[in-house]
Amino acid sequence: MDALDTGNVRVTPVGDQCLLFTMYTNDEIKFSDIVQIFRFLDQFNGTVPGIVERVGCFSLPYEVQNILMKEAVLRFKALAYIDRNYRDRQLTHYAKLTYMKSIPVESFSDCKTAMNWLAQYGTLPSVVEI
Repeated sequence: MDALDTGNVRVTPVGDQCLLFTMYTNDEIKFSDIVQIFRFLDQFNGTVPGIVERVGCFSLPYEVQNILMKEAVLRFKALAYIDRNYRDRQLTHYAKLTYMKSIPVESFSDCKTAMNWLAQYGTLPSVVEI
């Protein structure tokens, strides 16, 4: 399975365990980015566990938060956020209470701990045969 790069977000499989969503832009995550990510997720036969890593300092406009709120439960088993600082932890807390409230979301300071927590939600589902 290949990775996806939207120009603002990179989605990379971590073995068969989960997907790593790297938000590397210093701009806005656009609706078109989310559409590309959802198309990528459509290849899976079910919801996926994921790790969200912030590299840039980006914004999520209302329309993106709204579509994530509606679609999260259909796309994700759980999300583990890797938070670099207090600001990131606040953003994760906001996501957990609002647009990602329909799925388990937790904040971690390192990838290993995040992976350990995420393991309780299983591995990536199989890829849909076309």
